[in-house]
Amino acid sequence: MSRYNPGVGMDSRVALIILNYNGLKNLGDILVQSIESALRIDYKDLDVIVVDNGSTDNSVEEIEDRFGSDVTLIKLEKNYGYAGGNEIGLRRYLNYKGVPKYVVIMNNDFIVKNEQFLRSIVKYLDARKDIAIAQGITLDADGKRIESAGVFQDVMLQQMKRCSGLKPSECPEKLSYATFALGALMVVKIKPVLEIRGCLFKRELFILWEETELALNMWSHGFKTIAVPEISGIHMGSATTKKVMPLAWYAGKRNRYLVYRKTLSPYLRSRYLYLLIAFEIANFYLRIFQGDRGRIASRGVVDGIMARELTRVKRGTYEPLLLAPKVWQAIHNLTLSASKNLAMKYGYLSRLVTLTVDDEKLRSSPTPFLVKV
Repeated sequence: MSRYNPGVGMDSRVALIILNYNGLKNLGDILVQSIESALRIDYKDLDVIVVDNGSTDNSVEEIEDRFGSDVTLIKLEKNYGYAGGNEIGLRRYLNYKGVPKYVVIMNNDFIVKNEQFLRSIVKYLDARKDIAIAQGITLDADGKRIESAGVFQDVMLQQMKRCSGLKPSECPEKLSYATFALGALMVVKIKPVLEIRGCLFKRELFILWEETELALNMWSHGFKTIAVPEISGIHMGSATTKKVMPLAWYAGKRNRYLVYRKTLSPYLRSRYLYLLIAFEIANFYLRIFQGDRGRIASRGVVDGIMARELTRVKRGTYEPLLLAPKVWQAIHNLTLSASKNLAMKYGYLSRLVTLTVDDEKLRSSPTPFLVKV
């Protein structure tokens, strides 16, 4: 049974959650600009919630002094990570105000530049019952190039940010499905998510792969993720993650395999998981020369392969939206992935940066929702 009752109290509200951990120390005025930009969004029924993840840098006092009752401040007693902080914060909000129609997850280093973006995204979400997650176009810190217009993932769990590095004018002005939405700013139709999963993010992931696991799981139940061709704002880059790099080295590897084992079908696991494991084993000797980073990443691989799967996640009957190249292409791209420059120059994913996946392309796939490339 779901931990929530999505049918009670649902209305047209949008709850925008900004998770903060020592943002004043790590980000300075960017934290203030982020919250101010959220408050300027042109949407009538919008609640802005700041969830403080046990900060020790006076972030709470600064937020209370500057914004007062304009934001709902939820204080957590310790740092629960990205997954746990957002999940616990959302749960406390639901207990306080009931279930909104949509939830926006926004990083504390994201600055909204288009006050109308939420109206545009909600319009598409309202029109389609089978779309559960959406994002707009996220720009890099300079505001001139695209960071992401949705993210594609292939059967080997390699990821490609759609339109990354391009000018906004170079990205197709078309709606496109995507494997998942970037967690810097994503809009979630919360009722089907809670009905299917009972939660937004899996707390045991702690950091990294949270939004990926959510979207893969929802795709398997037939609920799609879409990228709307409208600029939402600027992602300044996560100073918080940079402060905990050893944890990120570990979690990035561990969570990759936890997610793969739980959200992909037995067919995909049997065909590709062993190739991934073989690749990781072949790279163990290289990590000897990487010092602590190599040791920590290797431990993450072992724990991700051997540890128990994610709890309370039931996979649906569909494949998630994954790019399905020929096996040799996937292996070749994987061997290049150790160098981002090589992968971007010679990998097959580099040729798909402007890929647009529409309903016709989905229908052309004999296995929903694997997209042949």
